[in-house]
Amino acid sequence: MGVRISRLNTEDDDAVEQLITDLSALVATHPIEAEMAFEKPLEWTTSITPEDLSGMTHEADEDRVLLDLTQDHIIVGSLQKLQHVLTMAGSKKVDELKALMKENEDPLANILGAAYGGGAKLSSIHASLDDSLKAQNGELVTALDKYELDGADDMSPVTSSNAQQQQQQQEDDSQEARSVKAMQRAEAEMSRLRNVAGVDDDDLLEELDWETSITFSNGLRVPPWKQADGSLGHILANPKDGDRFYVMAHVDGFWEIKGPDHATGDMNTEQVGSAYNSLMELLRAKSPIFEEGVDKASFAPKLAFLAEEDERAQSGRMGGRGQDSSRRAYRPSRIWLTEEDEDSVFDQSKETLEKAMLVPCERWSSFGLQLDTPTSPSPNKSSTLRLMRSGLINSRRMSQTSSAWLPIHSLQTPTAAEDFSESDESDEEEDIEERRMRQADLPPEYWSIQKLVRYLSGGNVTATVIALSSLRDHDLTSEIAQFAIRDVGGLELLINLLDTEEDKCKIGALQVLKDISLHPQVKKAIAEMNGMRPLVAILESPNDQLKCLAAITISHCANFPRNRRMFRYYGGITKAVELLRIGAEDPSKLEVARCGALALWSSSSSSKNKEHILKAGAVPLLAELLTKDDIELLVPVVGVLEECATSQAYRDLIRKYNLTPFLVANLSKDNKVLQAHSAMAIFKCAEDPATRRIVRECGGLEPLVRLLNPAADTLLLEGVTGAIWKTAYDADNIAEYSRLKAVEQLVALLRSSSEAVLMNVAGALGQLATNTDSCRLVRTAGGVEPLINLLTGTNAELLINVTKAVGRTAQLKDNIDAIDKLDGVRLLWSLLKHSNAEVQASAAWAICPCIKNARDAGELVRSFVGGLELVVGLLKSSNQDVLAGVCALIAQIAKDEENLAVITDHGVVTMLSKLVRTTNDTLREHLAEAIANCCTWGNNCVAFGTEGAVAPLARYLKSKSSAVRHATAHALHQLSRDPENCVTMHQAGVVRPLLDLVGATDRSVQDAAARCLGNIRRLALCNEMNRYG
Repeated sequence: MGVRISRLNTEDDDAVEQLITDLSALVATHPIEAEMAFEKPLEWTTSITPEDLSGMTHEADEDRVLLDLTQDHIIVGSLQKLQHVLTMAGSKKVDELKALMKENEDPLANILGAAYGGGAKLSSIHASLDDSLKAQNGELVTALDKYELDGADDMSPVTSSNAQQQQQQQEDDSQEARSVKAMQRAEAEMSRLRNVAGVDDDDLLEELDWETSITFSNGLRVPPWKQADGSLGHILANPKDGDRFYVMAHVDGFWEIKGPDHATGDMNTEQVGSAYNSLMELLRAKSPIFEEGVDKASFAPKLAFLAEEDERAQSGRMGGRGQDSSRRAYRPSRIWLTEEDEDSVFDQSKETLEKAMLVPCERWSSFGLQLDTPTSPSPNKSSTLRLMRSGLINSRRMSQTSSAWLPIHSLQTPTAAEDFSESDESDEEEDIEERRMRQADLPPEYWSIQKLVRYLSGGNVTATVIALSSLRDHDLTSEIAQFAIRDVGGLELLINLLDTEEDKCKIGALQVLKDISLHPQVKKAIAEMNGMRPLVAILESPNDQLKCLAAITISHCANFPRNRRMFRYYGGITKAVELLRIGAEDPSKLEVARCGALALWSSSSSSKNKEHILKAGAVPLLAELLTKDDIELLVPVVGVLEECATSQAYRDLIRKYNLTPFLVANLSKDNKVLQAHSAMAIFKCAEDPATRRIVRECGGLEPLVRLLNPAADTLLLEGVTGAIWKTAYDADNIAEYSRLKAVEQLVALLRSSSEAVLMNVAGALGQLATNTDSCRLVRTAGGVEPLINLLTGTNAELLINVTKAVGRTAQLKDNIDAIDKLDGVRLLWSLLKHSNAEVQASAAWAICPCIKNARDAGELVRSFVGGLELVVGLLKSSNQDVLAGVCALIAQIAKDEENLAVITDHGVVTMLSKLVRTTNDTLREHLAEAIANCCTWGNNCVAFGTEGAVAPLARYLKSKSSAVRHATAHALHQLSRDPENCVTMHQAGVVRPLLDLVGATDRSVQDAAARCLGNIRRLALCNEMNRYG
């Protein structure tokens, strides 16, 4: 770089920009050397204003000026300040560097001293100097001379011959070509082995990935000075049966290395053990589980679409060097995820392919990072380097998965949410429409907040903390505040601050993030910046305040599906469960447990997260915390149980730990939110009969009825009405609800504006109406009219419950007059045309009691134009419930002779005959009833025999359902009026089953079986008489 600075052609903008890029990378990778003061400051005439430098126009170190800006003149005294000035200059940075070179004839002489001027190679000059000068400038000279990104620094001194230059270039190209080919093989092997890495049961590795997400333009993953010795990159591997270790990928093979030095942050590449020709051989030697399963592994891509895209990008990166092989820059490679049991769905259109590629994060722009495909870098300015150079982020402090030359993990998400999603409806991302204001309409608060945010990038810890504190004086939950922070790049700065070593900065940043993350757009932006990674990492902090703030922020962000997935991927569920353990074991730290529960609650809307919460052992800890008498703690604890109670495994554990009595007890506590979520938890748990009984035994029915207040909160009413609905499936509970006068209070809620509440109320009334007294109360309390009014709605789930409730209410003859008067039967009939099969079935079942109990059922049915044709047409449905309901309806319609004649003309005999081979007992029962009633008209009895319905129908007598056998006896009795049918029945072996039914307790069944046997016997006697005279 030293030679290039001295010989820079300032007319070549590309060369100037490349030098700026290399300077940024040098400062990032050698922060200590970059802070060393120049021998003589660089001065030039500038167009930079104090606003460009966020007001920081002067800085000095002891007696040396490091930065000074006065009007149009600037003085810079270190590489770190020079890079800072150029970065803040933005679009003016090229002109600024040109001005610097023009007004400083030999910049290296200013930086290192007069002895280093002249444009010769720095290492050559340095070697010829005396020891005192070497000691003074050694580190900075090494950094300048060693950081060679484009090969220009390898130029020989002016006196070197062209032949020597050409020979050296050929050697370099040969070595690089060998490294590139080896890297291609390593990338291909890594892509294949990643398919058996993850947390699935059949995976062979816990984790396998490159130690860094950054690649250079030649595809290698180590800096150029490490590429010279054949290094390709460092690999992080974590076997199922061992500890995490690091691997050196080299042109000569693969071997284990010691890994990061936690004291210095540098990668210790000292070899451990033997070298292997391939990574698979090394993993076989390290892991018995891998050795045992690798030969049987399928290596099928978990994210096949991205693997395909990565292969294309990789080949392009390796093979497209001819365009500009002299210019090398950092590139962000895709961060590969091994999603556990992820059902990925990809749209392989060109647009989606482009979306699948990562966009370089803004803060990498000063590094010269590029996409794997030709895409312009982001024009926005980087802020991370300012934080690093100021000490807020220590480039020497690296995580276990980072290297010394990588300043900070990329905050880009592994993939875009549009490109993959879970097979879980709750994880489908919705488009978030953002409402923006015209710049002229922005209030002063907007500009005030932006001014404070700019101070966050200044680099001074005290100034950062003060700026964060001042930000909190504003209403950060307002849209204006959130727009202001995001528009100026503040969200990225706040996330960057989470990687600092200063707890005060972290706390301040989290307090701001906690407030602004309530906004949907902020949640989405955090997902795009992969902000969940640092948030999850903080959950392991020894500082309880940090853990709590991070958990609360996660609870806000996890409402966005992509954040939920990232929370799970980075191990956040296990860490949040650990927060529950802290609170369960130490009563003084219940606040930590509360925050952990909040994070779990928000993330548990994903079915996969529920599985991981269960595996992490959260339920016993939740059971322990549920016994505490802390309302603030109980709300999120109950919330987690509520969300997870949709799973049978959770419901079983809730019964095992006997948590239902605690949920019931919460209904009587003076906190509406706790009451609401406890009721919702009971609602979901009451799917199981045992829980319904437990709720009654621990006195839960009375508080549920007591909470039925129309003025109550919608969520509370939804939970309470849902709990009453599900517990009403127990007959003993119905009697208790009748005693508590629940019906009257439920009827009062039928005018609620919430469809969820209405659905639960209708469901509850439908169940309670199975009791005769409660059924009568529905009418006397004025519930019929609002129920009928709800039949005109469009919500399918609501219509299903309402039709059931109307049908149950119609069981009483006194109620049918009220239903018919309100045109309820017509509305039910119209629902037979609904597109939802469940609505059709429910409507058919509801019409049955209406016809059965109507004063003039025949005339009522005939009043519906086209109604009979519609009913017969539904016999073509493929839904078993619809068919059963329609058969039951036809059985009622066929009781009227005129209506039977009409449906016969519509082909009801043929349609019913096609259904007789069904194995569904519910359908069999009502199909037999329909056939029995249809046989009373004309030649229908003969027609059923002709259609081949008799023999299959006779087999119904072998059903285990007594209802099916009884209905079949009636059908066979009617069919036995035709002699041919009697012959078929006898051949089908109906005699013995019918003899058994003669002893049934139902007199009508006895009579039908006996008459059928009589008809068969009479036919046999006639045949004998004809045969023997």
